[in-house]
Amino acid sequence: MLKKENFDVYVMLSEGVLKFINYKSFEALCEHPILCSQTENWQEGINHIEYAKMDLIVIAPASVNTINKLAWGVCDNVFMQTLMASKAQLVIAPAANTKMLENPITKNCFEILQNKTNAVFVDPVTKTLACGELGKGALAEPNMIVAAVKRAINEDKFYKNKMVVVTG
Repeated sequence: MLKKENFDVYVMLSEGVLKFINYKSFEALCEHPILCSQTENWQEGINHIEYAKMDLIVIAPASVNTINKLAWGVCDNVFMQTLMASKAQLVIAPAANTKMLENPITKNCFEILQNKTNAVFVDPVTKTLACGELGKGALAEPNMIVAAVKRAINEDKFYKNKMVVVTG
């Protein structure tokens, strides 16, 4: 969907994703090399420093593990190293069990990321989750994530936190 909107899309995969799918599945969808632990190559510029230079990073789905690690600065793999090395705007679309998302530690990490990095969160939706429970924790619809990306990338910083008086 982002490519259809003329975004130049790079793909970075976490270790969690690699448990479910091979990185080669994404190569056909992307015009750039895929960054993951299996493809990192400093000679060819496929590394966390180069991929950290993006204008915006979308983490979707964002696990509780990723959110909590990011909030506390844990960079124990190429995925987390890239996130920590980047100054890019973050759009985070969580997806996890409701109880995990409502855990006070996770909630604290949401606040840390919103306050310290100005991350934009795309709220999860209520559905039957992978665990079989009904709850708020399913990944938001792709069109909602794309809308959040467009808002974040087009945000005019000049107007942010300005007070306005409207008279009639």
